Amino acid sequence: MDRAKIGRRGEERAARYLIDQGFRVIERNVGARVGEIDLVAVDEDDTLVFVEVRYRRSESYGSPGETVTWQKRRKLNRIALLYLKRKGWSDRVCRWDVIGISGETGRVVHLRNAFDGDGNIR
Repeated sequence: MDRAKIGRRGEERAARYLIDQGFRVIERNVGARVGEIDLVAVDEDDTLVFVEVRYRRSESYGSPGETVTWQKRRKLNRIALLYLKRKGWSDRVCRWDVIGISGETGRVVHLRNAFDGDGNIR
């Protein structure tokens, strides 16, 4: 199976997980020139949640969440700012979550508030 297909399946699994947890998924694959955000959702307290989905075939080299480097976090933050500006949502409360999916076990790990708007890990 190619990487794009694996990525789509992981994103679909993450979206189903979020919906089961009471989130409302409002957009998928939000793109900009510099990259894309996998999912945008709204949680139960109306917080806008940007979600990075990470799939790992094996956790022998670390968990899926550990693969979000500071460069990736910085790029994701730039995309989020562009998205908020485009929507006119500069006053929305936002957060970054990471959903890791392990290919070995099928385990889903949800890291809420994984990093801040400056890309710092919380």
